[in-house]
Amino acid sequence: MSSLPYSVDALTRLSARKSRKGHDPTRIDPGVDLCFETLSKSRELYRSNRKLHAGDDAALENLKKKYEKRRKKLRKKRDVAIQSAIENGVTDFEKSLSGGAFSWGLKAGPELAKPGPGASRQTFQIPSELGHSLPHLQVSAVVRKAAKLTPQSRNSVVRALQQSLRRYYGHSILKLDIQDFFGSIPHEKLLTKLGSNGAIDSISLTLVSKLLENFRRIAGVSSGVPQGVGLSSQLAEFYLSDFDRTIRSFEGVTFYSRYVDDIVIVIDSPENRALVDTKIGFELASLQLVENARKRQEFDTAEDGSYAGGRFSNGDQLEYLGYRFSNETKKLSTMISDRRMAARKKRIELAFQSWSKHGPDPRRPNHGLDALLVDRLRYLAGNLRLRHSKSNVVVGIYFSNSALDVGSSQLSELDAILARLVTATRVRMTSELRKRIEQISFEEGFREKTFFRAKQPRIDRIVACWRSTL
Repeated sequence: MSSLPYSVDALTRLSARKSRKGHDPTRIDPGVDLCFETLSKSRELYRSNRKLHAGDDAALENLKKKYEKRRKKLRKKRDVAIQSAIENGVTDFEKSLSGGAFSWGLKAGPELAKPGPGASRQTFQIPSELGHSLPHLQVSAVVRKAAKLTPQSRNSVVRALQQSLRRYYGHSILKLDIQDFFGSIPHEKLLTKLGSNGAIDSISLTLVSKLLENFRRIAGVSSGVPQGVGLSSQLAEFYLSDFDRTIRSFEGVTFYSRYVDDIVIVIDSPENRALVDTKIGFELASLQLVENARKRQEFDTAEDGSYAGGRFSNGDQLEYLGYRFSNETKKLSTMISDRRMAARKKRIELAFQSWSKHGPDPRRPNHGLDALLVDRLRYLAGNLRLRHSKSNVVVGIYFSNSALDVGSSQLSELDAILARLVTATRVRMTSELRKRIEQISFEEGFREKTFFRAKQPRIDRIVACWRSTL
């Protein structure tokens, strides 16, 4: 097995790639995690000691030399622990696989709420030890590479869609949804497609087969992939990769994007839309998948490209990837979707509710809850660089909504809600707290790309009051 993708060398390289991106999979091993923690504490101690010797250059230089010497030893110890953990994980995996005893150990995870009263979906989990997690990462990478997927950011897709919608002549838009996508992928057809792909090695195919077998035994079905398992997403994308390429190649298609089961297509004319629509139905049927007719939207714009006077089905505005698009006056308008806008408003309200519920009491001190309210609002109105992200991933009011129209009234609407809540709780607020909140602005956070900075424990406390909101 040493020449295959599941050798110690291959999985060591995989682990190193993941580590460079900010997530080291070997930290699940207690010995490796202890090495990381020791390194972190050593760094914190060094920084603390530097403050104690501020201004004493000789002492600082001596302190630096001692720290660097100790860090070198600790890093070497960490690297040895990582290599040992990987070797042990691969040994366990090889023994169980070659002996025919390997199982993904799939089990039911938590049920996650879905939109709609009483709706939920069952998730599944696999064991976290390296004998499972490393092969899982590798088979996911193999399937992803075989599908020849080119990752695109949400913002790049939205900007391409905006460009395609800015047309001053008649065009058509199709928005489709695949019904129960994850639950409908037929196992036999999926395995056939994988087996006919030369980039899928025999061990990877065996591992996928065993995952589907585990799922079949637990769920009692012969179709679908277990949601919550990372490999399932890669299998679903692989299954539709040829479908995506086929639809993009159809005559008249000027834009195509699929996010999981949500598809948007821009077509150059209503005539071509009818042809494309027919072909899509044929392609889905060949994959044993079905469109969710209830969620279908069709747009045939007016001759000048505007939506005014056009023909629509199931709503006269397009929502996709968290944005809402409309064109009533030959000018494309891009807004935050109604659902995401409602979630932001709800989070502002929950921040005040949490503060009001546990807030100031004349009989006892506030215990920092005023500062927590301010931080929650700054978090919502600002931008944040994700911790442990070495790809400089940033999110927030601007970076999560950068395609929003400049000067959007939705930002001033959020500021107005904030001002209203300050007024409603004015009696309980100190003048100092009120002034601090009045300096917070969603419009400014978007325009100036204001950053909010805090350590992870603080972030965890900030988001605790709205974890259930999307």
